[in-house]
Amino acid sequence: MWDRSTHYAQPRFWLPYFQQRVFTTEQEPTKGVGINIIFDEASGELTNTIPFVSCCYIKTENSIPLNKCDEIYYAGWTKTSEVLNEKYSNLYKAVHPNRMTIINYFLPLDVLSNQQAVEGYIIKPLIEIYNGNIAKAYEFIESVCLTREELSS
Repeated sequence: MWDRSTHYAQPRFWLPYFQQRVFTTEQEPTKGVGINIIFDEASGELTNTIPFVSCCYIKTENSIPLNKCDEIYYAGWTKTSEVLNEKYSNLYKAVHPNRMTIINYFLPLDVLSNQQAVEGYIIKPLIEIYNGNIAKAYEFIESVCLTREELSS
């Protein structure tokens, strides 16, 4: 029997529309960083026109270790998210009812063309946010990160 879900002419059935990774330490399993690579999505409040990466700092107030979850996927582009403050207008903060707090930013996928870009726009800024240095993190990403409105335009 022919399975159209893997046929090259039907990519909507086999092409992933997002990938998610979450990283924590053994010492602090309720605090970590995560990334979503979102290729194609049209769900409720987001209809992206470009592939993008959502880079997240995540902290829970309960003792449940962090793992992949919908809250990380929706960070920054739903009604539960707000701009962190006027000074950091491309950073978003979401506080969820399950006591999970997420600070995130968006990068267009095409700026991550080499290891230096990944280190400068994802790794270093997320480490700075993890350590509480939001101003330093924003210096790394201010020129390249997008607003949620720019994702859909």
